[in-house]
Amino acid sequence: MQDKASFVILKRFPFGENGVVVHVFSDAFGRVPLLVKNARSRKSVLPYGLLRPLYLFEGVLKKSGNFYQVREARPSMLQDSIMSDPRKTAIAFFLADVWSGCLREEDRQVEMFHFVNDVVYSLETLNGGWSYFHHWVMLKTAHHLGFSPGVSRQENVTYLDLQQGEYTSQLPFHPNVSQPDDAKCISILCGQTEFSPDLTLPNWTNARKHDVLKQLIDFFRLHVDGFKVPQSLEVLQSMR
Repeated sequence: MQDKASFVILKRFPFGENGVVVHVFSDAFGRVPLLVKNARSRKSVLPYGLLRPLYLFEGVLKKSGNFYQVREARPSMLQDSIMSDPRKTAIAFFLADVWSGCLREEDRQVEMFHFVNDVVYSLETLNGGWSYFHHWVMLKTAHHLGFSPGVSRQENVTYLDLQQGEYTSQLPFHPNVSQPDDAKCISILCGQTEFSPDLTLPNWTNARKHDVLKQLIDFFRLHVDGFKVPQSLEVLQSMR
């Protein structure tokens, strides 16, 4: 049986001498492994140069043992700027690492896929907001997975307890906490249903940008079993 669906690439791994295993997230299958034989061949359905994080394509799959194989494939969109702009490339690798760490089920997740698809389209056309785009995406991912802290309902944002995933006026008795200025930025980002490149975050310095990102990674580690620090983090943080 063959099934047509839309896919986004998360990770790739070498397989044998000429093959590649590609982990993809799909609207119809959830997360599944594809085996691309002779990936470097000109006749490959998915050319090796396209097997990169967040590449979107539509294809026809067939289950073969523990893997799926691609029978037909075509790109869903042009991704010229994601490939050519180092900032966008770094963000793409980082988001692929984040989603690889929390999207694990071989199960239909249409709403989540549509969100991921929209994020890739937004990244391709993005002309500003580099410094907090990935923060916003992480928080919206947490929302889709059911553990977002949401927007603080307190008059003055105080602390964000990362362990409990809630805002509090009392400093928790553990180190997993966002201080008031960081918590306020997180609350503002949580309140943005759609990404806005013109959003103003209070005192959004490079130091705060990095601190809040570290806190969000800790937040995911606390709420997603087995979530690890993304390997691409260091490269992302080197971008301005």
